[in-house]
Order: sequence, then C-alpha cells, then structure tokens
Amino acid sequence: MNSQTFTRFPADLLHGLRAAARAAIRVGAVGAVMTVGTATAPSAAAQILESAPQVHVVVALVDNASQGIVPVPAAIGNGDDAASNLYWGAAYGLKTFLSKAPGWRRTGCQSDVTDSILERCEFVWGKDKLRLTAEAWRGRHIDRAMQAFMTQAATPPKTANRRELVMFVGHDGLMDAVHANLPAQFPRGTPHGKKAAVLACLSDRFFSKHLLAAGATPVVTTFSLMAPEGYVVEAVARTFAGSDSQADEKALRRAAGDAYAKYQKLKPRAGRRVFGTD
Repeated sequence: MNSQTFTRFPADLLHGLRAAARAAIRVGAVGAVMTVGTATAPSAAAQILESAPQVHVVVALVDNASQGIVPVPAAIGNGDDAASNLYWGAAYGLKTFLSKAPGWRRTGCQSDVTDSILERCEFVWGKDKLRLTAEAWRGRHIDRAMQAFMTQAATPPKTANRRELVMFVGHDGLMDAVHANLPAQFPRGTPHGKKAAVLACLSDRFFSKHLLAAGATPVVTTFSLMAPEGYVVEAVARTFAGSDSQADEKALRRAAGDAYAKYQKLKPRAGRRVFGTD
C-alpha cells in the first residue's frame, strides 16, 4: 500500500485528535498517580477499623459422629456441613445470628480456607467500633481448633494499645478422653493483655488454667453445661467493644448471662450463674 491510499483528514480534525490524545495521556497519568496513592495510603475509615477492638472466634462445628456429646438432630449435627450446622449456619449459629443482628454487618466470607477451616467470615459492629473474624472448623478436627485457639490466646496483641479478645465456641473437647494429652501441646507465655473466652460446657474447669499459662486473661468461662450459640458471642463482643477502656470481667460475664437467659428463657440470675456471676 502506498501513501496515496491513506485517507486524508482535514487539518482542524487532525488538530482535534492530537489535542484529545494529549489530554488522554494527561488524564491517564493523573489516574495512575491517584491509583498508586489510593493503594499506598489507607483511607481514614480503614485506619479507624484497624485500630478498633478485635475479636477472633474459633467455632468447632458440632459433630455427632466424632464428639463426645448427646447427639443433636442429624440435620444440624454434621461437622462437615457448616451451612446447616447448629453452631454456624442454623438459626442461632454464629454466622446466621450475626448476619441478622442489629448493628452488625457482614463484610465478606471465604469458603474452604483450609482442610480444617470450612469458612471464615468478617463482621463489623457499629460505626467501625469493632471487627470480628469468625471461623467454622470441621467438627472432627476439634483438636486442631482447640490448638489454634490456644495459640492465638498465647499471641500478644498486635499493638500495645489495641484491645483483642479470642473466643472458642463449641463442645468442650478437653472433656473427652481422646484429647487428654492435648494440653501438653498448648503454648505457654508471660501475661500480655489479650483476653479470652470459652463458650463450652464447664470451660472454667478445663480451660482457665491453660489460658493463664499461655499469658491470656480468661474473662468469660462457664461453670455448668450450656449451649454455645451465637447470641452469647454477640453480647460478649458488643460489650467488649462498648467501653473506651477494657470492659471488666464482671460486665462481660453479665452480658453473656443475660443473653443466655433471654434466649434460653431462664431467669436472669440463672443465666448469669452459668458464667459464674450474679
């Protein structure tokens, strides 16, 4: 093809095209700078959320086949099925309850995180007042769930000023003979300020000494058999976030007991006794 076959544009049109191209380059350069700036400078909201109190919840899914429990209905007792599990996807399971609770919003979930963690969800309460991460652990891997919980309990808060609470929810696997040697593997540490809660039957007896040895402070434990459902987690987390300073242990235990009494249709004092307060 020779030069005679090219279409010739009027001079004013060529001038306009060149000007538009130069403008596009300038806009592109500005856009690139803005994109880089956005990636390297977190928003004010993100910074506020990062400094907000943090709660991490390890949920061991109930499992009729592998745990030493009184069996629950099969439809909600499959430890390999998070979506319908009593402690996760059922009406009072943690994921379902928090997803519908006033003041909470679910910001995302990830499925099949590992072979043991079937789902992980992130929640925020209030106007970025608290961030909560919840994990659904496969029921037959309850030993791994307890080990992960204790490892987190032994890990100091990310910064000295950030308040952190780690929670275990599920069957008290330390009651089962098959896990009798598990505490020997729990980490130990010096006191570091992280708070811990165990929503499981008789957890004060079975977990508190190990949490103290790990350097954590057990603030919510149980003194009787109980149902570790989502409304107790919600009440404890909200109370933990609602104070400018560390919510004291009694306030957290009372919040747990009052929520338990409400949903289990008990008198307030009876609900609080489950958590060792009145």
